[in-house]
Amino acid sequence: MEGEIFSGGESELLLVEKGRLAGSFNAPFRLTLNSLAHDYWENGSPRDFASLLLVEDGDGAREERLALNSPLTLSGVSVFQSPHYGYSVTVGLKRPAGEEVFTHFLLDRPQRQGRPAVGGSDFPTTAYQVKLSLKPDLGGGSFFLKDPAVEAAVSERGAVVYKGPLPAGKSVRFGGGELRLADLRYWSGISLSRGRAAWTAYLGFFLCVLGAALIYARPRGAAFSTEADYGG
Repeated sequence: MEGEIFSGGESELLLVEKGRLAGSFNAPFRLTLNSLAHDYWENGSPRDFASLLLVEDGDGAREERLALNSPLTLSGVSVFQSPHYGYSVTVGLKRPAGEEVFTHFLLDRPQRQGRPAVGGSDFPTTAYQVKLSLKPDLGGGSFFLKDPAVEAAVSERGAVVYKGPLPAGKSVRFGGGELRLADLRYWSGISLSRGRAAWTAYLGFFLCVLGAALIYARPRGAAFSTEADYGG
């Protein structure tokens, strides 16, 4: 599936840091994330971490590999691959009346293999909150989304109303309606920097790798999504 596009505008970026003399940032290129590769040593430290980008600029369209130790320079803008990544989650809550609301949040990669990634968020316009514990590879204990297992806890005004598994592709019923895992994907950090002077602009944003065929809520500030790694 084709990924989302970063068109070069400052408004598309999640984080902007720049000096007082810096103007607005507008990059003369477009980027699309085609794939995200990550590999590890036996102790869990990254061995290889790279993004395959489709670059579109004045020279046409081409694929470029962006790795930790191999940044790109595009029209005077340096593009760096960050070693930080995790999992992007969208959870749907279907109310008894039939309407469905979604919450979207990011989970950092666990510090050690075999441990869960944890996090949570509120459901907009409701009194419900959800907390998740995600093990990306229940059978193998790796960081890859090979055999993900999700445990959910839903509370209403601080009182837990559901606690248990949240299997992919299935809805879980509880007193306030139905809960389902709508989307699960990777996210990765990439930064852009222009110039080396005091007014250098540092612009960071998230690249999200698509993990489901249907996206119900786009990540806030996200720039890209791409082909399925895991779908429910």
